[in-house]
Amino acid sequence: MAKIIIDCGTTNSRLRLAAGEEGQLTDVLKIEAGIRNTAMDGNTDRLKSYLQEGIRSLVERNGLELSDVDYMAASGMITSNIGLFEVPHVTGPAGVKDLAAQAKLVKLEEFFHIPCLFIPGMKSISLEGTTESSSIDEYDVMRGEEVESIGLWNQQRPHGKGLMVLPGSHTKFVFVEEGGTLKKSYTTLAGELLKAIQSETILSGSLKEELIESFISGYFDEGFTSCEKVGVTRALFHVRLLDLQGKVNANERANYMAGVLFHEDWKALKLALSNLDRLDWVMVGGSSPLRELFVYLLQKHEEDWEIHEMDEKSSDMAAFHGALEVIKAYEEEQI
Repeated sequence: MAKIIIDCGTTNSRLRLAAGEEGQLTDVLKIEAGIRNTAMDGNTDRLKSYLQEGIRSLVERNGLELSDVDYMAASGMITSNIGLFEVPHVTGPAGVKDLAAQAKLVKLEEFFHIPCLFIPGMKSISLEGTTESSSIDEYDVMRGEEVESIGLWNQQRPHGKGLMVLPGSHTKFVFVEEGGTLKKSYTTLAGELLKAIQSETILSGSLKEELIESFISGYFDEGFTSCEKVGVTRALFHVRLLDLQGKVNANERANYMAGVLFHEDWKALKLALSNLDRLDWVMVGGSSPLRELFVYLLQKHEEDWEIHEMDEKSSDMAAFHGALEVIKAYEEEQI
């Protein structure tokens, strides 16, 4: 029998087919649809259609029937209030068993009535237990990154307390306790801002759609320093001025802009770390080039940190492995 693991993000979703007793990865299908489509459309019709067609395609191209899929699992924004089936966040600290205990097994028509385990996200609440503005920075939420973090941690199993850095549409800083329990998260909008600035501002004429083609530390550092000196909005306008000067190409300008926004991520991270008693390791996941940029930033500013850069395959497989861990815990709970 086979299983399908759905990882639904902001802009893209991935469907992974696992087969056999050991749940070996057999095939992967990327769909250019995510929760952003739901937010823009005002309904879930397009996301449902894309996922349904993706499931059918994944099954058929592997010589299977829909009846051969005995189980599915879904994580990410698909379990949010604008997803296909809402599951309330668990409250951190939380581990695999906590996620499994709150996961919901349902059969949806869109998923051909195949049982699907919808895995909850995790929320971090303030010490006062309130989300009022006075303590709002103690509050955070994530959907999908909790499963990704579990998958990354299980691949390395580092000792002690640590930090997961997961750049993407949003930058997620996930604090991890001894044994892999997720303590809390801290989120920024950096990835979406990079894209929005490129596509929706005057800087669109100064930047290519793909933004960073290759990492150039010098221009990244210049953007970082400029933001520190003159602030984020003025430093971003420097990108336009660099273009008008005609001496700096689009990739160099994109690196400069990344340095500006990563300065703000760095400032946020330092604030989040201020009450931490110790940090034994740091693991950086996500995709290149953002992963590469974060590794450079952390190594430059925190030389004493034990930093692990996950390779592309390990990062890409993290959500898959994490979901399988939750499925295993859920099945054990049902016995």
